[in-house]
Amino acid sequence: MNQSQQYLETLSAHVLSLKQEARSLAAAADILAAAEASDRLIHVFGTEPAAASLITGLFFRPGALKQINPILDPSLDPAHGAYRSAMCLELDGLAPCILDYYEYVEAGEPILLLGSDPALPLFSQALVWAKRKGLRPIAVLSGDSASTPCDADVVLYTHGSYADTLVQAGGAAAGGEQTVLMAALLHALIIETLERLSDPAAHVWSGTHFVDIAENQAEIDRLLFRIRHL
Repeated sequence: MNQSQQYLETLSAHVLSLKQEARSLAAAADILAAAEASDRLIHVFGTEPAAASLITGLFFRPGALKQINPILDPSLDPAHGAYRSAMCLELDGLAPCILDYYEYVEAGEPILLLGSDPALPLFSQALVWAKRKGLRPIAVLSGDSASTPCDADVVLYTHGSYADTLVQAGGAAAGGEQTVLMAALLHALIIETLERLSDPAAHVWSGTHFVDIAENQAEIDRLLFRIRHL
């Protein structure tokens, strides 16, 4: 077996291992479903560049929850400089500055915090900010509870390799998995949430490959000034 095949087999096994998060998925889905049912926003903040990039897979696409409010910032976008983004991870006070920019945040709403290291200032200070605002923080983290403990309301773990390399390719460690595992966990969470809603189709954007603008115009108008990036 060559290294690429080994990588795919190992990755597939690790995706299947996410089933052990069933109890936490159910708890997180209860929170998201309650927010959707009461027309409240679901905030999502990726505290590292790779985690932040996953938010677009949850936002304004067919099958995505309408109430998702992505929190996006140039400081974590490699389009504005990958090296710059890496330096921003350790900046004290950056997280609350980013989060305070978003006006429509109300106590009781859920916020998904995505990352690999809850000790990083961007993650830890975002969690403090969320609790101070009275939000319901749900952490989605690389690793497991032993390696990355976190004091959020609910914590979902990928159980993947902290080093994020699965194989040796020509003597070099390669084969990342964290973005794949985190994306799978997030989409499983959305599915669990929809299963708890009385009319799931009413809570997601419709379309084929892209959101059908004409079909969704009324909902776009309703949410346009509540969701900053819509």
